[in-house]
Order: sequence, then C-alpha cells, then structure tokens
Amino acid sequence: MTPDAATYRAAMARLVTGVTVLTTRGEAGPEVMTASAVTSVSLEPPLLLASVGVRARWLRAVRSHGRFAVNVLAAHHQEIARWCADAVRHRRPEEIMSRRVSMSQSGLLTFDDALVVVECSVHDEHPAGDHVLVLGAVAAVEAREGEAEPLVYFDRTYGTVLT
Repeated sequence: MTPDAATYRAAMARLVTGVTVLTTRGEAGPEVMTASAVTSVSLEPPLLLASVGVRARWLRAVRSHGRFAVNVLAAHHQEIARWCADAVRHRRPEEIMSRRVSMSQSGLLTFDDALVVVECSVHDEHPAGDHVLVLGAVAAVEAREGEAEPLVYFDRTYGTVLT
C-alpha cells in the first residue's frame, strides 16, 4: 500500500542529509535555495544531481542561465540555510550580499567559507513527481581548508555530525 504524503515525508525526515545552498543567476540578481537532496552521480564524467521542486524560482532561473553552484555548508551556516529556505529571500534578495559571499570567475554566487563549492553547467533534467532532477556537469570544484563540521539535516532540524 502506498503511504500518504505526510507519512512518507515524516519517514524521509529521519534520513540524515548534508545541507547545501544552490545558486544561479536570476533576472534580478542571484537566485538561491537551500537543498538537502544533492548527490554525486558519476566520476567519469563528473556529474551531480540536485532535486528541485517544480515550482521553485531557482529552477526557472537555472533553466535560463544554464549554470549553477552548489555550496556545501558547515555547522556555523544554520542561519543562512534557514534564510535560503524561507520565502523571505524573494522579498529581500539583496540581503544575501551582506553575507560572506563572492562571485566566482563564471559569475556564480559562492559562500566564502563553504566547505566545498562545486560549479556546474546543466547537463540534463528529468521530471520526478513534484520535483525535477537537475543533473550538473561539474566544471570546477573547490574544497576549502579548515576543520569545520558539516551542517546536516535530520528530523526537520539542523545539526552536526557527532564524531
């Protein structure tokens, strides 16, 4: 028997995931969104996948721009993860520029203190229910130095990995 949406959502909330912020260029500037459904797909060629809601503004923007960045967040990024997941980001998009951010050589917004930044061009996309699976061809990877713990999401709460 297929579970109802609430049961399935509650079950999937128990899956620990890393937290990222996806960025691309929109008509009025950077378009950002928090995403926990991001994963490596292939080493040869290097591909990654981001699952994005079909109604997300970010999806429309990346379809137009064709490039995006994945910022892997550290534990101290909880506030930015929440802001990039909240609809308020659409009412105050300039606020993102007050964070520790820069523009990459390819013009994508990146977080200066992200654990990893991966820049991609859109390779393909596949419809998947109420989401679209965006496959990115990896163009650049920057793994940042430091000892920061990754930000994770579990049971609808941000936290860190216990070591």
